Amino acid sequence: YAVATITNRIYDPTREAAYRSQSGSLDLHFDLAPGAALVFSAGSQSVDRQDPLPASTNVQRTTGRATQADLAFVLGRPGFGLTIHAGGFEERGEQPVPFTGTDEGRIRHSGLGVEATFQPLPVLRFTAEAGVQSDQRHLDPVGKTASERTDHAATFRTTMNLGLPLGFRMYAGGGQGYTAPSLPELLLNARAGGPDL
Repeated sequence: YAVATITNRIYDPTREAAYRSQSGSLDLHFDLAPGAALVFSAGSQSVDRQDPLPASTNVQRTTGRATQADLAFVLGRPGFGLTIHAGGFEERGEQPVPFTGTDEGRIRHSGLGVEATFQPLPVLRFTAEAGVQSDQRHLDPVGKTASERTDHAATFRTTMNLGLPLGFRMYAGGGQGYTAPSLPELLLNARAGGPDL
């Protein structure tokens, strides 16, 4: 709506919101030897959206793009499996700001991980996972000070899975995880003057 009050509403079809997302990925699997393989994955995603600005007849366009790549070495033997993978992604985006302009930001994420599986009996399986990752971000909000920050984090998890009679299963596990904030969250927080996420 160009005008939206209790007594007067004027609809403007040129101010409709629109959202478009496109993504694609490619996986290549190379068998190196019996039980050993190399897997390469790459992908990209783009976002294009249009949002009507409040109290204005204008439409603000927001765009974003993310690319990722991952390389994994997989070793599988009876009763044992090992996967070592390294990869990362880069995300760039813009966030509209009413009457001001566009906030811009970039995130670069890289990580290295190891996963191991040990199955001494057909009904008993142990798994262990560990990883380290790094996130480098650059935020440039309009009218505010640009900032750069790099964070490092470690993750791990161990589990035990035991099959029991009558279809029952006992599962136990524990670990520590980490999830990086998304680029839109970081830009909104920087605009509001909040602490580093």
